[in-house]
Order: sequence, then C-alpha cells, then structure tokens
Amino acid sequence: MPSASPDPPSVQTEAAAPRAGAVSTEPPNEEDAPSGGGRRDSASVPREGAPGALANTVAAFDLLADRLAVSPSSPLVISTLRRELHRVQGSAASIGLARAAQLAATMETLAARWMNDPDLDRDARAPIVLRFARTIEVALARRSLAPVDDETPGHVPRRLLLLDLPDTVVAGLVAEGMARGYHVERVEAAGLADQLRSEGPCAIVSREVVAADARTRLVPRVVLCERRADAARIPPSRGQRALDLLTEPREVFDALAVLEHFSSTTAGVVCLVDDDPVVRKLLKQLVTRDGFEARTFSNGRKLMDSLATVTPLVLVLDVDLPEGSGLALARRVRDEFGWEDVPILMLTGHTDIATRAAAFADGADDYMVKPIVPLEFQRRVARLAETRRRRRSLSGIDPASGLPTAARTMREIEMRLRRRRSTPETVIVVRPREQLDAAVVADAWMTECVALAQAVRKAGGTAGILDGGALGAVLSAGPWEVAELLADAYTRMPPGTPSWHAGIAAREEDAPRTTRALVDAADVACRAARDSAVASRVWNPADFDMAPDVIVVEGDDTLAEMLIFALKARSLSSQRYTNGPEALDALLLMRPQGRTPLVLLEADLPGLDGHSLQERLRMERPDVFDVFFLSAHASESEQLRALQGGALDYISKPVSLRVLMAKIVSWRSRKRTA
Repeated sequence: MPSASPDPPSVQTEAAAPRAGAVSTEPPNEEDAPSGGGRRDSASVPREGAPGALANTVAAFDLLADRLAVSPSSPLVISTLRRELHRVQGSAASIGLARAAQLAATMETLAARWMNDPDLDRDARAPIVLRFARTIEVALARRSLAPVDDETPGHVPRRLLLLDLPDTVVAGLVAEGMARGYHVERVEAAGLADQLRSEGPCAIVSREVVAADARTRLVPRVVLCERRADAARIPPSRGQRALDLLTEPREVFDALAVLEHFSSTTAGVVCLVDDDPVVRKLLKQLVTRDGFEARTFSNGRKLMDSLATVTPLVLVLDVDLPEGSGLALARRVRDEFGWEDVPILMLTGHTDIATRAAAFADGADDYMVKPIVPLEFQRRVARLAETRRRRRSLSGIDPASGLPTAARTMREIEMRLRRRRSTPETVIVVRPREQLDAAVVADAWMTECVALAQAVRKAGGTAGILDGGALGAVLSAGPWEVAELLADAYTRMPPGTPSWHAGIAAREEDAPRTTRALVDAADVACRAARDSAVASRVWNPADFDMAPDVIVVEGDDTLAEMLIFALKARSLSSQRYTNGPEALDALLLMRPQGRTPLVLLEADLPGLDGHSLQERLRMERPDVFDVFFLSAHASESEQLRALQGGALDYISKPVSLRVLMAKIVSWRSRKRTA
C-alpha cells in the first residue's frame, strides 16, 4: 500500500542546539515563529504556483504543532497560529480554494477559544494542529497542480460537516473531531447541496434535521436541539441520533461512532421470522429503510440453519410458526448459541397476558402486537440495537464486530490457559500485512477477523481483538494443526480481503510461562511470517533474537515513546535501548530476517557514544544494519563523522516525526525494490 506523501524537509541550523529531546523546550522567538513575513504568501501565488505555496503552508503548521507539543499554552504560539489561519483563510479563498478557506476559518474559531482559555484542549492541541496540517494539505493539493493519488490511504479524509451551529458549540466539536481524525468543515445548511457535489461526508452534525437524499441516506447524522424535550421528539434510527446543544463533544462523537459502526459491513443483520409473506415483505422494507440489512425466514428451521454463519443484530420472531412456536425458537437461540446479548422482539397477534409473560420468560426483550405500526416498529428495532451496543460495551465487546476488545481478549486467553493446564493450548496472533489507513480497507479487515474468529470458535477456541488491529486467539490443538486451520482459512479469503500473516506459539516446556509472554512469542512468530512471506509461522525460541524493523537507541524517554508510538502506527516493530553498551550487546546478537533493520541512533549516549557504537557495528557486523542518526549536535564535524562511517542520514533535533517517518518508509521501500 503506498505511503502518504512526505513533508517538505525542515530547515536545520547549527546555532543554539537544544538538549536531546523531541522539540525545543524554549518558547519560540518572534524571528523564528512562522508567519506571513519573509515567506512567499500563497495569496500572491497564482494557481499554477500552488504546489510551492502548499509546501510552505503545511510546513508552517507542522512547526506550530511541534511548538504546541512543548508549550501548549504559550500565547505567542497560539497568536502565531491564529495569524497563519487567518492568512490561509483569505489567501485560499482569493484563488478559489473554498475547502481550504473553510477549514482555516473553522480552526481559527478554535484557536480563539484557546487564547481565552489556557486549559481548553491543552493536551490535544498539538495533535489537532497536526491533523489540520494533513487535512489542509489534501484540500490544497486536490485543487492545485500537485498530484494526489486518491487511492493513497492518507488521502481518504473522514469528512464531517457542521451545519448551522453556534460558535460556542463548534469550537468543542472541532477540537474533538480533529483529535479523532475527522476532516471538519463548518458550512451553512443552505449551501449543503454545493458542498456535496465534489465529495460526500462520512458524518453530519446539524442544528435541524437534514433531509436525506441518495448521497446522505446512510450517512450518520447527529441533530443538536435547543432542548432535551425537542431531541426526544425526533425518532431515533440507525442513521440518526438527536441530542441537546449542551451535550459534551465527547458524547456527540461517541454517538457518531455508534452510528458509523451500525453503518459498517460488520454491524450484522436483522433477522425476521414470519410465516406470512406479506408481513415479511413489509418488515424487510421498514428495516432496510433505516439502513439495516434484513434477512427473512418463513420458519424457525431455516433461521437456525443460517445462525451457524450469521450473528443477528436484532431478532424479530412471530409466535405462531408452521414448524413450532416462536417462544421455543427464542429459547433455542438463548440456550444453544449462548447469545444473551442478541435482542429478541416478539411480533404476534396474541394479546393475552399469558403469552406475553411466556415470551419474556423465554428470553424476549420486547413484545409488539399486530397489526404493525411502521414507525413504532422502526423505533423498537433501533432501541433494541442501541441496547445491544450498551450491553456489549459494558461487557468489553466491540459493538460493531461482536469480538472481545483487547483487555477482554487477554483475560479470556489467560482464563482458558489456567483452566486447561493439562491440555495442549496454542496461542495465535494474526495481523494484516499492510497499514489499515483507509476506512474501506479497515472494514474489510474487521470482516475477515470476524470470519477467522468464527473458524476458531467452531474448532472450540476463543478469539478477540488485540492492539493494533490484530486478532488474538487460543485453541486446544497442537501448533501444526493450528497451522493447517489457518492455511485453510487463508485459501478461503474472499477477493479484496486484506492479506495477513499469523504467528503460532504452543504452550510447551520451553515456551514462555505467562500469558503475556506467550502472546508476545506468537507476535514474534507473526513478524517472522511476514518477513518470510508465508501465511503463518510457528514460534521458535530462537526467534526472540530476531531483529525488529527499527531499533531505537535513545536516552530521552519522551522522545523514545513518541518514536515507538509513530512506528507502531505504521505497522513497524521496534525495540528501544537507553544506553550504548546495552544497545551494542543486543545488536551484536540480533538476527536479521530477510531485510535490513534500521537503527535510530542518538550520538550522545551514556556509556558508549553513538559514533563509537556505529564503528563497532561496521567492524563486527558489516552490512547488517542501516543507521539513522538523531542528535542535538548539528555541527559539520559530527555529521561528517556519521555519514563517512556509513550512516544513511543525520537528522538534527528538534525533529519532525512526520518527516522522519516518511524517510523511514521511503528508505524501506527502496530496499525492498532493490
């Protein structure tokens, strides 16, 4: 999968080198703070020169994000940010880049709030500005001569429209939306049609109910009403939720997340069982009108056959069925499949108290009497779907996929290993081969995770989500039986499914004893499978000496944490060392597996400096590692010593993480091509 376009290289100077760290700890001076002065203003650049202005604009906001990471409440930095936003707003509008102007205007409202309230969004300011830099980069590039690959994951914005909302509400929504990765735009409802001509949104937050058309029918929508009573009068549906204007931004986006989950391919289906074909047709129309997928059945036997492969979001059952009672069918669903969280709506012509009581005793969550009132039926299905989401969230289940979340997955694996000490148990970790940036790709991967989990459960195992979008599982079988199961699943993948690799670690005498160590062993084997270009690999104790993708040798804890987080976000494995002797001992023993690992090396290290460490590697392990230097020492002699010693690059601190990650991805790509 291609990577996002790298940022323009930052300008480094030799004077006043800061202490080792991610960014300078001193507040910026007026001379080095980015502003319109001394830079070619984009308002004076014709459309043909937009790529050059784009580079300057994006670089300015990248620098401001770095400054905010160190001094989030600095009045100088925030005022500089406001000036830049105002400049972009005017210049972009002058040359016809309306999308960029809208983005800048929305952010300027937020920056004004930051100036007045030093604690508002304090910890989130740097990531918000960094996200803004990326979104405005896309908005500008799409209308300039700079080529934009629409298939590039980084160029698939999650566009959120804010319609006719007051400034006080917009500021909080922009901050929370930017922090969650949305491409936030504030527009007037009267101009919504024009906004939808070029690109549809992924979500809408509005003051009034938005009339849905073909382009927005399945788009999640949150309506913010003046009063809670007004919100209660708006009927809920799969695609819409009504809240009041005083709702916290976090809760608004939580509601959007739920609506997006129910709009995804992994949200499940509504199963409808009724022997009357006219009723089945009507129910299907009502369910699909709200965006759910509907599956209809004329009797309970056909439903039970389908439940082997489908987990319903909501189950609607008639009481009187040709091959048995709907009450007995509800009991079977609860008992045989163990689906306590699947809501069941009994839909029947029986009005007597005895039947109603029996329905609830047999596991029904709701009871509705025919004839059907369409709006009432839709509201009940929507409410039951929301009930299921809450049940899952409280019990550690992902609302969309139905898989256990990471914390619950680890608990379930540990409990299983404790209960079955005398039986063979094998832990599995499955990861996608590529980074899942695009929403469509991530959806397809989650669908594949559900299919793999079903295969594991069918074989008597347990499966759930792990960190980084991985699937974790444990199965009562030997490692080679598990390998055959995974190989069969790999060959059955539908077209368009993201490819994956898996690691297998069996609980044996020489295997790690703790659950965490056993999962880590499977993860190491998973990385070995990726590097060996095979679908799965069984863990070997010697694999713990295998080199990760990137070795970070850095004494600054804050910077090291940021580097490891950025590498993990790009699906790159890493290992960190804090001093020279410790790093040298590990590097002399590491075994590369089919590629050249990168070493991010600080020059000034305790015990053994980076230059000496590089020279030892060159003598004792030539051509095994590629070295990048990260250092606060930017003198010519330091750089020459590193480059003449074989380093790929010498990057001075403070460092732009985005530039650094772009260089790493680019170099690894060149190595693979070579």
